[in-house]
Amino acid sequence: MQDKLFSKEEEQGAEKDFQSQVQLIDKKFGLAKKSSMRLPINFSQVFRQGSKVKGRFADAFFVSNDSFRIGFTVRKKIRSKPIRNYGKRILRETFRTNPELIEDFGNVHIVFILKQIPKEEVLQALATDLKFFAEKLKKLSIKSDS
Repeated sequence: MQDKLFSKEEEQGAEKDFQSQVQLIDKKFGLAKKSSMRLPINFSQVFRQGSKVKGRFADAFFVSNDSFRIGFTVRKKIRSKPIRNYGKRILRETFRTNPELIEDFGNVHIVFILKQIPKEEVLQALATDLKFFAEKLKKLSIKSDS
């Protein structure tokens, strides 16, 4: 039996379909690169100009802006770098699993500082903290508008 060979056009079409599916998955399940803060100067601007809200496991700094950007960091009191990286991954995962939180924040630059890593039910504990921050931000924006 002969194997069916694909023409170049069919191969390119299949590759384009695959690429478009990969792009959808990236957009659907993660934060876009343009919405994440990476440069230290961006973090320092938010720390200097922002208002601070304290939570149980994390603190947040907010600055009103024309776009949504978010940054994650962990306190240096958590000495081990692998554990600090784990904390940042947990924060990002919390946002990935709760996409409605991003819509609640609106157009602000936010930096989350993880104070401690919860011992049990990590994602649920951080999700409650992030929901608290979203409610607090709404109250702060209502006060600043009036």
